[in-house]
Amino acid sequence: MAEDFDKPRKVPLVRAEGFSYDTGQHPTPQRLATDPRFLRSFKSTRTAVAEEVLGLDDSLYFYVGYACPRFGDMVFVYDPALSANWTGSATPFDTGGIIGYIHANGLPGKDLGGEKCRHAASLSDGEKAIFREYVQAHRIVDLGTWQPKFDTFLATHYDRAADYVRAERPKSDDPTGRHLHPRNDREAWTWEIQAHRDHGVLDGLWLLRMSPEKELILRTALEDLPEGAPSPWWQVIGDGNIFAPCSESESKGVCGEVERVIQSWL
Repeated sequence: MAEDFDKPRKVPLVRAEGFSYDTGQHPTPQRLATDPRFLRSFKSTRTAVAEEVLGLDDSLYFYVGYACPRFGDMVFVYDPALSANWTGSATPFDTGGIIGYIHANGLPGKDLGGEKCRHAASLSDGEKAIFREYVQAHRIVDLGTWQPKFDTFLATHYDRAADYVRAERPKSDDPTGRHLHPRNDREAWTWEIQAHRDHGVLDGLWLLRMSPEKELILRTALEDLPEGAPSPWWQVIGDGNIFAPCSESESKGVCGEVERVIQSWL
């Protein structure tokens, strides 16, 4: 549960939800009202295949400081200190994007071809090996150590942590040319946490924003719970520092609003 923190806060973990996955189960507001958990099964087939290709374990994914509008209009922001006790790993880039969407020395990058970018299973064995080796070479396998390495990254490449959250390009390159390649965008330098565990939605929650449509659905689902049924959601909804109405119904607006709040913390 969230509590008061002295500013500046660390750059938090962020997870955006709200769009359906082709695998079926996904965290709708109705489901979260009765079972407030993010499950590792909440992923697309494409993500599951990419995990296998890249040598990643079954994971639940969080960005560090990035609210991605492609994933939905419910945005959950978490205390990054929690992850120090998780099993999992971290990378200084989006792992899914490394297959064809991120350009770096030694990678096929965006010249790979649309079909292979979208469907990692269609890669040749040699191409799979290239991507796997790149990810494994940059992977931090002890989540107890990712935070100081991320802090070093910020100190080296940015004047202010808020610049990173604003998606500004790093001031200097990484050894493989990933940061400054003109065809890369923020996924090429946004850090990602791969948690090898499911996560209680309200555990360590600092901030939650939803589109007005999703907020109405959640409140209605909570009101429809059996009379007397306890729900930790009411405490969260009653805390205006955590859960406040969002003025924008479009997912990009919700995500942008969350990032503006995070920037104000830093």
